[in-house]
Amino acid sequence: MGTNAVASAPASAQVTTIASPQALLVWAIPIVYPFSLPAIFRSAELMRTNMALGSTLLALAIASSVAGPVAGWLALNYLDRNGFERSRNRLLVHGALLAAITPPLFSEMRKISNNQLMAWYVAAALTALAAFVPGSETRTASTARFRPVHAGSALVLATFALAHIFNHSVAIVSLEANRTVLTALRLAYRQDVAQTILIAAVAVQVFTGLAMVWKYYLRRAAPLRNLQLISGLYLAIFLISHLITVFTTRSRGIDTDFVWASHAPGGLLASLSSVSLLPRYSLAVLAVFVHLACQARWNLGRVLSHSAARVVSYSVMALGVATSFVIGLAACGVHLVK
Repeated sequence: MGTNAVASAPASAQVTTIASPQALLVWAIPIVYPFSLPAIFRSAELMRTNMALGSTLLALAIASSVAGPVAGWLALNYLDRNGFERSRNRLLVHGALLAAITPPLFSEMRKISNNQLMAWYVAAALTALAAFVPGSETRTASTARFRPVHAGSALVLATFALAHIFNHSVAIVSLEANRTVLTALRLAYRQDVAQTILIAAVAVQVFTGLAMVWKYYLRRAAPLRNLQLISGLYLAIFLISHLITVFTTRSRGIDTDFVWASHAPGGLLASLSSVSLLPRYSLAVLAVFVHLACQARWNLGRVLSHSAARVVSYSVMALGVATSFVIGLAACGVHLVK
C-alpha cells in the first residue's frame, strides 16, 4: 500500500505523492461500497430458495460492507511500520480515513442529494483532491486542553451508550423485552436535564475528538493509537448523523425506538433502502467498545502490568464483536421469542 516519495519538494510544502497500485486498494473500499448493499439484499433474498448459497454470499457481502475500518487501520499501520511519512502519502491516508467512515457517511448522502450514488462519488473525489492541496506537515495548535474535557464528556456518553447498547442487545430475546427495558431507561435519560447533558456531551466529544484527529492524523503512531483514531473518527461521524436523524424523526411524531431503527418486524434485510443501516449500526456498536478498550489499555497500563492491560483491552474488544453480532441479528428480525 506504499507510495513513492517525491524528494524534490521541500518538506514544509510537500503534498501527497503519486500513489502506487497497492495504495489504490484502500480506495477500493469506498468505491465499491455502494454495490455491497444490493449484494446483501439479493443474497438475503436468495436464502429463501437456496439457504447454503444465499447464506455464504450474504456473509461475504456483509464482510465487504464492514471492511472499511479494518482496511483503513491496516493502511495506516503499513505506512507507520515501513517508515513512510504520512504527510508525503496523504492520498493513502485520506483513502484510509474515508474507508473507515464509509458506512455512516454514505448514508448521509441520501440527505444531501436525490442521487445518492453521484453525491457519494463527488464526496470521494473531493477527499482525494484534498490530498493534493499544499499544507503544513505539522499542526501547531495544542490540543492538550481538550484531553480532560474529552475524557469527562466520554464518561457521560459512555454511560448512556452502554445502557443504549444493552437495551438493543435485549432485542435478541424479543421486541417486547426491548420495549420493557427501554421504558425503564427513558425514565432517566428522557428527562429534559438529562437530554441536555447528553447532547452537550456529544457536542463536546465530537468537537474535541475531531480537533485531535486533525492534530494527529498525519503523525506516525502505534497500531493501538491508529485503532483509537479510526474508531473515534467513526463514532464522531456516526453521532452527528444519528442525532440529526433521531431529532428530525421525532419532530414528525415518530418514536425512535428499536422497532423504528431496525424496521421491525421485517428487519433491515427486508428492503434495499434499509440494508445500509446494518453495517452502519453494527460498526457503531463495535466502535464504542474498541474506543473504550484502547483508552482502557492506556489507563490500566499505569496501574497494571502491560500484559494484564492488554488482556482487558482485548476482552472488551471481543465483547464488542459479540455484542455487535447479537444486535445485528436482532436488527435483521432474529428473536428468540416471537
